[in-house]
Amino acid sequence: MLFDPAADTLPLLFMLRSSDLRQHAGQIAFPGGSVEESDRDVVDTALREAREEMG
Repeated sequence: MLFDPAADTLPLLFMLRSSDLRQHAGQIAFPGGSVEESDRDVVDTALREAREEMG
């Protein structure tokens, strides 16, 4: 979820899964991931995962 306290709306970030995957091919999904030791906090995790998943 992208949060901007000054905005009137709350946009959500989705991704379209590749049609070549064995499971859930072609489905719309939230980007996901997990905490790594190098992450300073959950915000750092979220930003890193968004970069990895969305490019």
